[in-house]
Amino acid sequence: MPSLKQPVAAVSLTEEELAAAITKAYAQEKIKVTLKIRIRPNGDNPFPVPTFIVAGEVNHPNEFPFRENINLMQAIDLAGGFAESFRWKKFKLIRNGETIIFDLKKLEPDGSNIPTIQKADQIIVP
Repeated sequence: MPSLKQPVAAVSLTEEELAAAITKAYAQEKIKVTLKIRIRPNGDNPFPVPTFIVAGEVNHPNEFPFRENINLMQAIDLAGGFAESFRWKKFKLIRNGETIIFDLKKLEPDGSNIPTIQKADQIIVP
């Protein structure tokens, strides 16, 4: 799912109200989404599982549990692969606040220049 240009305030909203506010914000950017929001109270999961995110033009954008030794392309495969609408040949990896651009044409077939995913990485496929 593409990022919004402006944040949506969630303070004191119900799950339904927040879903409506986010849906409206996407609609203003001419993007249609259907959302179901679940708000967990603080302390609901005292031992959160490390995750990484694959978002944008993939078939199943989501947050995934982190696993050792998974590379960038395997992470995209976990998200159902590139969506049919994916037209760019570039995508982003956001790690520790730094954005790294990857070009599919420049990835080695043997995978030697494909990075391994780290905890909290975000893969954005525009």
